[in-house]
Amino acid sequence: MTKVGEFTILVYNNGILIDDSKLLKVTSASPCPPSSPFRCPKTDTCTSNYQYCSLLDFTSCSDEETPFKCFESSTTCVKDVESECCDEGVFCPHSRTCVASETECCSTNSETPIFCVETQTCVAHDYECCSNYLIGSTFFAAPMVKCSDENKCVPWDSSSYCFQSYDVGCSDPEFSHFCANEGRCRRSEAECATTKVCPPGYTHCPDNSCIEGL
Repeated sequence: MTKVGEFTILVYNNGILIDDSKLLKVTSASPCPPSSPFRCPKTDTCTSNYQYCSLLDFTSCSDEETPFKCFESSTTCVKDVESECCDEGVFCPHSRTCVASETECCSTNSETPIFCVETQTCVAHDYECCSNYLIGSTFFAAPMVKCSDENKCVPWDSSSYCFQSYDVGCSDPEFSHFCANEGRCRRSEAECATTKVCPPGYTHCPDNSCIEGL
C-alpha cells in the first residue's frame, strides 16, 4: 500500500547522516492508468503526454473532468487533449497549434526539432535517435544503433560496447523479473537500473526524459 504525505529522505555515508534536507511529497496513492501514465507535478491529474501538463488551467477550467485548455484565446476546456483539441491533424502542446503530422510538431519546437522515426518522439540531438530521423521534411539515416539488451545507443561500428547479458533464471518468486540491461533479478521492470538519471527535483519518465516535480 502506498502512503501519502511528506517524507524526509535521509542520506547516509558509512553510517553517518550527511543530508536530511530532501523532502519527498507523495500526493496520491492511486497510480495513473496505462493509457495516461504521466502524473502532472503537484496535481492528481494523469495524462498520456507529460507535455500536456502545461495546458492545465484550474482557473478557467474548474471542472476536474475537463482540466485542460487547448488554446490561450479559447474558453473551451477538454478532458482528452489528443482527441479534442484539434478537429483534424495533431495538436502541438508547446505551440498550442494544430498541424498535419507529428514531424511538424517537432520542427516548430526549437528545443526538440528532431523527429525520431522508430520511437515517434521529438528530441534535441540526432544521437538520441537510434533509428532514422527527420528534421522538417528532410530524411536522415540513423547515426546510432540501439543495444539489444540495453536502453542505450552506440555508433554502428562499435556494437561491442553493448552490455552482453545472460538470463540467469530468476527462481526466487519475490525477484522473478530479469533485468536484461544489468543481468540481475528484480521484483519488476520498474526496479531495473536505468542508463539515465535525472537531476534533483526532476522525475525520470518511462520514455527516458526528465520532468520537473514528482
